[in-house]
Amino acid sequence: MPTYAPHQARAGYVWRPALLYGGAYLFFALGVKLLSSATQAQAAPAISGFAFGLATVAALYVRRGLLRRRRQNGPPVRLTAANLSSSFACCVIVVTTALAYTFDGVSILLALLLMRIGVLILAPIIDFANKREVRPASLAGVLICIGAALLTLFRSSWPTLPTALQIVLTLYLLAYFVRLGLMTRFAKTEERAPRGDWFIVETGMVAAASLVVALASLVWSVDTPDAMRVSMVGAFAGATYGLAFVQGTLIYLDWRENTLAVGVNRSASLLAGMGASLVGAVMFGFPLPASPEWIAAALVLCALGFLGVRTGALSSLHKT
Repeated sequence: MPTYAPHQARAGYVWRPALLYGGAYLFFALGVKLLSSATQAQAAPAISGFAFGLATVAALYVRRGLLRRRRQNGPPVRLTAANLSSSFACCVIVVTTALAYTFDGVSILLALLLMRIGVLILAPIIDFANKREVRPASLAGVLICIGAALLTLFRSSWPTLPTALQIVLTLYLLAYFVRLGLMTRFAKTEERAPRGDWFIVETGMVAAASLVVALASLVWSVDTPDAMRVSMVGAFAGATYGLAFVQGTLIYLDWRENTLAVGVNRSASLLAGMGASLVGAVMFGFPLPASPEWIAAALVLCALGFLGVRTGALSSLHKT
């Protein structure tokens, strides 16, 4: 019978989930943008389908994690105030991420840039607050990201951003600040048990909350016109987001600094957003992002090249 290995020793741990995360996020962004064209009367089946898809994928990964720990004779999962609080922040992130792509006149790429740049700026702040080393290349990447944000906001979209979207983005960043701060303090370690506990509790909480929302929305969606089609699109978007959420959590739980983990995560989602914008324009007639947004995306991609340096076998592991 396999034995439980207490330490994680793979230096390139973040790249495999990053590939899955990017692919899943591309389809999620497209699915949510398609849902945004649904009428207000179709909101209930859209929410129900999305929540069911997310709950299903999250529950499958929780089951997989529990079975793997049992097979390897690992310790029981521990519930703490820290991982429960982080799980609540995760639920806020799920809701605000989906909402950010539904506003008329706001492209997929612009919404994605605003969210990604915000979290990139948070990452080194959280690292410094927790006395984790941040490489000069990471700081250079953050400065390039700030320049990209200013270019995007002041040359194109900031004056016309809906107030509701600004509120959504604020809640999104606050939730990430809480989640990454708690994760850094209690779970970003080479020891597998705390990271596994964090993953199972967060993912399980999201699965449970999504199931409750799905069942509540289902009651209101029975007599909705075209409910089946809308709920199927919603389930597709929810399932792809569930896969992206799981893989993103695995990236964040890498034991090294947040600047590295967030950089890898954001690079994957940025490429996915660019792909979603192009596919949506070709297949569904969505507007292409404006030129400043593409310039900003290129700058962020350059910044993420700095942030992703030394993540392979030559990485220096940061131990907490």
